[in-house]
Amino acid sequence: MTKRYIPFFFLLLGMLNTQAFAAIPASEREILIKFYQSTNGDNWSNNKRWLGEEGGECSWKGVTCSVNGSHVIRLNLSDNNLTGTIPVELGNLSKLSSLDLSSNQLTGSIPAELGNMSDLDSLDLSHNQLTGSIPTNLPNLSYTGWAYIDISHNQLTGSLPVELGNLTTLSRLYLNHNQLTGSIPTELSNMSKLLELNLSHNKLTGEIPSELGDLRLEGLDLSYNQLTGAIPDGLGIFTDFKQSSYSGWGYIDFSHNQLTGSIPASFGEIRYLNRISLQHNKLTGTIPTVLQKIKHLAGLYLDHNQLTGQIPKWLGNLEKLVHINLGHNQLEGRIPAELGQLKRLVSLHLDDNQLEGGIPSELGEAPWLRHINFRRNRLTGIIPPEVMALPRLNTLTLNTNNLIGELTPTVFKNPQRTTFNLAGNCLYTEQATLTTLKAHNPRSFWGDQRTGIGCPSVAHYHAETGSLTISDVTANGIHYYATLKSVDGSHFQLLSASPLGNQEHIDPAEYNTSTLTLSIPEVSAFGRFYRATLQADHNGLFTLTTATLY
Repeated sequence: MTKRYIPFFFLLLGMLNTQAFAAIPASEREILIKFYQSTNGDNWSNNKRWLGEEGGECSWKGVTCSVNGSHVIRLNLSDNNLTGTIPVELGNLSKLSSLDLSSNQLTGSIPAELGNMSDLDSLDLSHNQLTGSIPTNLPNLSYTGWAYIDISHNQLTGSLPVELGNLTTLSRLYLNHNQLTGSIPTELSNMSKLLELNLSHNKLTGEIPSELGDLRLEGLDLSYNQLTGAIPDGLGIFTDFKQSSYSGWGYIDFSHNQLTGSIPASFGEIRYLNRISLQHNKLTGTIPTVLQKIKHLAGLYLDHNQLTGQIPKWLGNLEKLVHINLGHNQLEGRIPAELGQLKRLVSLHLDDNQLEGGIPSELGEAPWLRHINFRRNRLTGIIPPEVMALPRLNTLTLNTNNLIGELTPTVFKNPQRTTFNLAGNCLYTEQATLTTLKAHNPRSFWGDQRTGIGCPSVAHYHAETGSLTISDVTANGIHYYATLKSVDGSHFQLLSASPLGNQEHIDPAEYNTSTLTLSIPEVSAFGRFYRATLQADHNGLFTLTTATLY
C-alpha cells in the first residue's frame, strides 16, 4: 500500500466502525434528557454536547458507553454544579456499571429505583445535600474487588437498615457525615466481602457489635458518635492486613465516643495495623504491652481518656511511628528516653498528665520531630539544648511545669519557625533576649518571667554538688547558718544548722516537724535573687512553697 492511500484507508475504516456501532436505545436517551432537566443541566459547570443530535450521546460530557456504543455504562458528573433532585428514571439505566454524582448540590431523597441497577459496581452520591433515609434496597453491586457505595457527607436521617447486610458483594461502604441514629445492626457482619466500613460523624448509639469481628476489615471508623460500653475484645482479630489490598495501611478509629473499659489486648494481634485512634473516650487501664507487636503502627492516638501507668519504653521499638498522642490522661513516671529512637516521629503529645523527671535529651535524635507538647505535667530540670536545636522544630509547648534554666536567642535552631509556650516555669532570660525571641516569632508565648515565679521545686537552687549552703535561715524566730542537700531534685534534707554567732550545731532532728518553715531571705539563681520559703514534711524533707523575686 502506497503512502497516498493511507489517509483514505483510515477514513474508510472509521466509516465502517461507525456503521458497526449501534446507537443507545431511545429509552436511555430519554432518561439522560430527564436527568439533565431534573438537575438543572443548563447551569452545569460543563454540559458539553448534551442534548445534541441522536446517536451522539456517547460523546456527552460524563457519559461513557459500551465498546459497541449500544448502552450507557458509566455516568460521571462529579463536581459539576448539579442541583435539583435525582430522577427515579435513572434507575432504568440497566447496564450502568458506575454512577458518580458526588460533590454537587443535589437535594431530595435517594431514589429506591437505583436498586434496579443490577450491573452497578460503584455508586457515589457523596458531598451533596441529600435527605431522607437510606433505601432498604441499595443495589448489591457486581463484585470487582473494588465495589463500593459512598453516600457520605449528606443529611441522611433514620437508622441503618438491617438490609445492608444483604450487600454481600460490597467491598467498601461509606455512610459517614450524616445524621443517622439508632444502633449498629449486627447484620452488617453478613457483608463477607467488606474491607472498609465508615460510619463516623453520625448520632449512632448503643454498643459496638462483637459480630463485626467476623469481618475481614482493613478499616473500621466509628468515630464521632455516641457509642457506649466496652470495645469488644474479638475485634482484635478481625483483620488480616497481610492479605489486604493495601497492606500496612489499615486503621481502627473509635474516637470521640463514650466508650469505657480497657484497650483490648487482642488489638496486638492486628500485626499490619497502621493507625489506632481511641481518643476522647472514657477508657481506663494501662497501655497494653501486646501493642508492641504492631510493627507497622504509624499513628497512636489515645489522648483524652483516663489511662494510668507509665509510658511504655517499647514504643521506641515501633520504628514506623510518626504521631504519638497520649495527652490528657493520668500517666505518670518519666518520659522514656527510648522515644528518641523513632527516626520518623513528627509529633509527640504527652500533655496534661502526671509525668515527672527531666525531658530526655535523646529526643534531639529524632530528626523529623516538629511538634512537642508536654504542658501541664511535673517535669523538672532544664530544657535539653538538643531538643531546642531540632532542625524541624515547629511548636514547643512546655508551659506549667517545673522547668529551670536560662535561654538565649541561640538556643533554637530555627527561632523564626518555632512557636513556643514556656510560661509557668522557672526559666530566666534577660528582657532583651525575650524581645529578640518574640521578634523572631510574634506568635510565641513566653509568659511573665519576672513576677510571681512560684516554682514548686528547689532543684535549681543547689550547686552541682547537690548541696545548698545558706548563711541566714530564719526558723522559729532564730537565725541559723544551714546546709541542705538535694535528695531527688524536688526535696531537700537538712544536714546541719547552727545559730549565727554560735559555733554549736543544732541537731537537724529538731527541724523534722511538719510545722517548721525555713525562711530564706536571699537565694541566688541564674543571676537573680529570690526570697524563698521551704516547708518540712513528716519525713524531715523540705520542699519549696514560695519564691518571689527579691
